[in-house]
Amino acid sequence: MIGFRDLVLRTDWEWVSRVISPILCADTCGIVATTEKGEIVGAAIYDSFTVSSANIHLAVLQPTILRRGFLHAVAGDIFIRRGRSRIFGLTPENNKRAIKFNRHIGMREVARIPDAYDEGVGYVITRMDRADSPWLAHNEEAA
Repeated sequence: MIGFRDLVLRTDWEWVSRVISPILCADTCGIVATTEKGEIVGAAIYDSFTVSSANIHLAVLQPTILRRGFLHAVAGDIFIRRGRSRIFGLTPENNKRAIKFNRHIGMREVARIPDAYDEGVGYVITRMDRADSPWLAHNEEAA
């Protein structure tokens, strides 16, 4: 059984920082996917909120969370509960697997910034808008 719950910084951050490696910001929050035993097997971390958007960092260690509604939970959390209209992802261009995954879940590339991650390694910036999200349930759209 997979469950989803809010990120608890004091107990979950070690896992998040090891697996996703985001920088802890004053507004960092998100959700985690856990097994029946409480083991974290995925996370969606949000930070750098603006009036209408936030950055997102994703980790999926157990692909079954995707079939159990993880992306629906993420979309409902960021677009409905937190009231944002769009999300952005910044992925190092040498992380081909993450870029492919982001494309697969409906994020679209909007820009590239050379050398932004490291010398010779740029960032690929992706975006998903609430209006185009394939992960919002129809009844959530009306909310």
